[in-house]
Amino acid sequence: SSPELTWEQFDGDDKPLDYKYCYWLAHPEQDDSNRPWFDFYAGIISTKNPDYAVIRKLVSMAEKLNARVEGDEGEIYTNDFIDSLENRTIQNNNEKKNFFTRLFWKSSW
Repeated sequence: SSPELTWEQFDGDDKPLDYKYCYWLAHPEQDDSNRPWFDFYAGIISTKNPDYAVIRKLVSMAEKLNARVEGDEGEIYTNDFIDSLENRTIQNNNEKKNFFTRLFWKSSW
């Protein structure tokens, strides 16, 4: 249990009684209208379209549960793997900025 998570019981007809979900209240960039969520059912915690902060939270939960975080393609997420993805994203974004800066500068001649 964590004060960062609010667990809810789903009352819909299409979900089993032991199906639960929670919202992550401590996401560094989300507000009340767009909170990340986690499903919990049959021993599996899942979410959809996670950003790096959400994946890090999943890795943290997995470490406490002696579990692992696995992506749709079977890739295993660890903090080191997320660091490498973030670094690659930053590098790609910088390359795009540099390209557009060069493109704009040359076209303004």
